[in-house]
Order: sequence, then C-alpha cells, then structure tokens
Amino acid sequence: MKTTEALLAMLKQYDVKYVFGLPGETTLGLYHAWEKFEGITHLMARDERHAVFMADGYARLSGKPGVCEGPSVGATHMIPGVVEALKSCVPLIVLTSDVPLHSEKHNMLTAFAQTALFENMTKETLTATKGDEVPFLVQRAFRVATTGCPGPVHLRLPMDVLEEEISISLPPAQKAFSTYPGTRPAADQGSIAEALQALASCERGVMICGQGVLASRAWNEVAETAEYFGLAVGTTINGKGSIAENHPLSLGVTGSRGSSAFSNSFLEEADLVFFVGNSTDSVGTDGGTLPGAGSDARFVHLNLNERDLGNAYGNGVLLHGDVKSTLQALLETARQNRLVPSCDMRPVVAKRRGAFTEKKRGGNVPEGMLDPLQAVEAITTAMPPDAVIVADPGMSAVYPAAFWKVPEAGRRFVTNYAMGALGYGLPAALGASFALPEETTVLN
Repeated sequence: MKTTEALLAMLKQYDVKYVFGLPGETTLGLYHAWEKFEGITHLMARDERHAVFMADGYARLSGKPGVCEGPSVGATHMIPGVVEALKSCVPLIVLTSDVPLHSEKHNMLTAFAQTALFENMTKETLTATKGDEVPFLVQRAFRVATTGCPGPVHLRLPMDVLEEEISISLPPAQKAFSTYPGTRPAADQGSIAEALQALASCERGVMICGQGVLASRAWNEVAETAEYFGLAVGTTINGKGSIAENHPLSLGVTGSRGSSAFSNSFLEEADLVFFVGNSTDSVGTDGGTLPGAGSDARFVHLNLNERDLGNAYGNGVLLHGDVKSTLQALLETARQNRLVPSCDMRPVVAKRRGAFTEKKRGGNVPEGMLDPLQAVEAITTAMPPDAVIVADPGMSAVYPAAFWKVPEAGRRFVTNYAMGALGYGLPAALGASFALPEETTVLN
C-alpha cells in the first residue's frame, strides 16, 4: 500500500466525508490514488484560502474537524483561514503536499520552510519523513485538533514520501477524536462549590456565553443553568445561538459588535457575571469596559482554554473544564444540595425588552436609506426557522447579530470575527451547506 492510499484510508476511518482543496504538482500522487478510492468526496475550491474557509464552515456546523488540502505552491495562501481557525478554536486538519524531502535547499520550485510558516499559526505542525509515519501522524492530528481548546493542526506531506510503500498495518482510528470535543474534562468539585455559592447569592446575575458553548454543544445546559439560577443570558457575537433568542432570559448579543444598549445595560448593572466558554476578549467586553470601572460585580469564569481562563477578570471563581460537562456537574450539585437562588431576572428582562423595542421602532431613518431593522426583519420572515446565516465581518455581520433573533439554540449564525478577514462568507457558507441536511437554507 502506498502512503497516499494509507492517508486516504486513515481519513476514512475518522469518518471524513469531504476534503476541500485543489490540485498542484506536488499533490498529483495523492490525486491519482484518489481516483480509485471511494468514500471521501473531494470538493474543489477556487484557491487554497477558500479551501480552508470551506473546511472552517463545515467544521462549525458539523461538529467534526474540517479537512482541507493544498499543494506547496499555494500553502502560503492557506494562512488567513488557518489563523482564523486558531483564534476561533475551530478544529481543522490542514494537509499540504511539498517538494521532495531535503530538496528545499536546492532551489527547487515552490520550496520554502512550510514548518516555520505554520508552527505559530496552528496547535501543532507535523512533517512526515517516511511513509510509515503517516498513519500515526493522522491519529495525532485528529487527537490534537479536537482536544483541549480545539484548533487547526498542519500535516506536511513531501511528494516523495507520498509515493513510498508502507510496511506496517494501518492502526485503528481513535474514534473519540473524529468529532469535537474529543474529551470533556469537568472543573474540580471545590471550584464548582465556590461557583455555586456565588451564583446562588447574586441578585442581578448575568451569564455571557461565548463560542465555547457552541463548540461544546452545550446550549441545553446553558438554558437549564439560566433557568435554575434566574440569570439573564447574553452572548458574544461568535457565541450567538448559545440560547434561543426568544427565551425570556435572553438578552441577545453583548459587547461592541452586534449588541444594543438594552443588552449591555444588564452587564453594566450586574452584581455577578458568569462568563461561559468566553475568552473575555476586547469585542465581548467592549475593550474591557463591560462591566465598567467601579463595578462591584463578582466574576465566575468557565473556560476550557487555560490561557484565557481569568485572563481579563482574574479576581473571581475559575472553572477549568469543558462547558457541557462542567455545567452538568454544577447543576447536579445544586439540585443535590437543594440550593435556592436569590436571583430572578425574568421580569426585569421582559420590562426592559418591551421598552427598548418600542424605542427602536420609533427611530428615524433618512429618506432614501434602508432601515437595517426592517431589512433584517424582512429577511427573517422569508427564512425557514432552521436556516443558517454565514456572514463576512463588518456591518454584514453586525446587523443580523443585533436584529436577527435565533429561534432555536445552536450554531445558526457564523462569522469570522476572531480575526475578521474579508472573503470568508461565501466559501464558509458553501462548506457549511455540506454539513447540513440538503433542504436546509444557508444564507450568505
């Protein structure tokens, strides 16, 4: 069996259905093997950058790592998508073919230091120096991409290595890492007990959910936690969909992108803020001003990424773990101890939402200008309830983030606001469409 065949067979073991990419001279050996291989569909991209964006959109909607590939000549074009995936915590398997091993110093066409380029843009970059290594490296790539904070892993495949005959039997896939999260560690019980005390005693509690909720597929646990403790729930722009936005405790998007005076006012007045799957970055906190200076709010921060845990608000309770498993443990402990929370934000949310809606509808729009609210409402009326919006960053993402209300929890709104490179929307929408039932509407 050639290395090319072993690579495809390993990808199939990990339930890979689609690979996004395009051919080049260094990839021809892989494509020749692909002609005879069944079970993995190759989807042609316009260029290498779009291939990564397509894989990104697929990964966000499918719950599986996105797989993309490109030849050495276009490997540099993949970087915008790879950096976005790293900052957005999206698991990708990024395959690049390369010139023959050790030939880069001989001025071979398209040769450059691929490893040096990718090592600061990925969770890990791997190079196959012989065919027998490839099955092991595929295992490692999926394991690293889907565990801890998800992200992209790069696998460099020299064209001479791809042509080798391998001398080993293929190992079985580690199936847990064919989807993400690959593992679900929960926060320790001591931290959970401390968090419960803070949550049960607050009176103006707000939960702010980031994209970690969507990556963990923990929207049911978010709703249960909010209802149990009576917390108002806002989201970052990338966390939109963490709770259905017609829920009586939903505030919509908070921060500086896609937010409103209504949603941010709850953060300004909170006596406790529970950050969930949230990096507390500059957009979500409006440059660190929410909650504002002088706030007496206490903080609880649940996050899987240890680098972001307590990074902005370190004087609180820190819960290091997967969102879904940790919220499950938190709720179980609360129910066992029959905790009676002091907070109920439902009436406050309902009263303010009504006043804000009336004020918003009373705004004046200059003649000849399109009212963004009316435009989004018209689009919403025409869209099926299970539709997905994929938007480029900028106002094309801000207006639907602010005015389109996600009818059901889940990843139904996708934008690349971690880095914000233009040109993301269309290829990501195409990738997303392959992760969804054929009849689902994807709007770009």
